Amino acid sequence: MSNPIMRQGPHSFPVKSGEQISRWQLVTLNDDGTVSKATAEGSVFGVAGTPGSGYERNYGEMYHGAPSIVPVHTAPATVRVSVDGKASDVKPGTVLYAAAQGKVTATKGSTPAVAIAVEQGARRDVVVRLLTPTIVES
Repeated sequence: MSNPIMRQGPHSFPVKSGEQISRWQLVTLNDDGTVSKATAEGSVFGVAGTPGSGYERNYGEMYHGAPSIVPVHTAPATVRVSVDGKASDVKPGTVLYAAAQGKVTATKGSTPAVAIAVEQGARRDVVVRLLTPTIVES
């Protein structure tokens, strides 16, 4: 009898060494199992739910600061994401694409659509329905 793995909610991933990830940033999954900020040209795996910092740690060492493991939300999920530009310009139904520094933009780029806005932005973020992961073949 097989036991399928069913999971809802975010999955936890370590942050790539030397990388800083902010809350609500798009991230990409690297081949070593770590996550880093997504770019406008690369693949998008999901959205980081908390800030994170990649650091090397020896057993027993204390570390103060952002955790090295972050929760990553993937589709289907409704989450906040950081906007490149003014969030107030993003209206419900707007198709969003990956931008630099793990943010989203309404300007179509080389990355496939990553989300659809479901709530108008007020600050520097907007609530979206994720369409990720999106894969860019090179």
